[in-house]
Amino acid sequence: MAYVDGELDAAACAGFEAALAADAGLRAAVARERALRATLAAAYDPVLDEPLPTALQAALAPPAAAAAVVDLAAARAARQPALPVRRWHWPEWGAMAACLALGIALGIWGLPFAPGGNDGTDTVARRADGALVAQGALERVLTASLAADAPAAPGIAAGLSFKAREGYYCRSFAIDGATALAGLACRDDGAWQVRALMPGAAAAASPGGYRMAATALPPALLQLVDTLRDGDMFDAAAERAARDRGWQH
Repeated sequence: MAYVDGELDAAACAGFEAALAADAGLRAAVARERALRATLAAAYDPVLDEPLPTALQAALAPPAAAAAVVDLAAARAARQPALPVRRWHWPEWGAMAACLALGIALGIWGLPFAPGGNDGTDTVARRADGALVAQGALERVLTASLAADAPAAPGIAAGLSFKAREGYYCRSFAIDGATALAGLACRDDGAWQVRALMPGAAAAASPGGYRMAATALPPALLQLVDTLRDGDMFDAAAERAARDRGWQH
């Protein structure tokens, strides 16, 4: 990641490129990182480049009378040596984006419950310890359904499955309804704890019946998945084996 971000010095870069020339797997990993950065840049760079609205600039501008006021904090900072600026990396940006999306979703729909499934049951609840957990139809889908299966509950489908770096299992999911949702839940402490929940798109199914779940996930959620996962996404056999173990690690 440091190589793709251009953060290696000349010696480290040369050593890495020597290893890169001899390792096809390493070259593939670099290509994936570059493709991910290109996808996120295409999605978010236009937003960052938008000019600040005039009304907001006016609201932030200090009044003319304040020009003669001395900012003591700024004066002290000017006398002190500047601290190095810490650069944020892709995992941190991804986690921040997912947390922001989760906060927006919960702010819109409120706590302790998020929107219910089509069978009338709630799908996400807040426990006494503050953790958000899947319940009802969503909990049943995450526990029992495979991505290629027909949905076990109307309007709720499991998607990508993988093992996180901390050792637990995580799965993405999609909820169709008046407002389509996409989310990520990880099996921890005996429950599916919801790590992200945000507006999504309806998942499409191929003629063979396989649900292309990844296409329904927004970029921020895909970035969170890439940040958390340890290794590749599960294929059908690995997903079935994890389910048969009760998603226990």
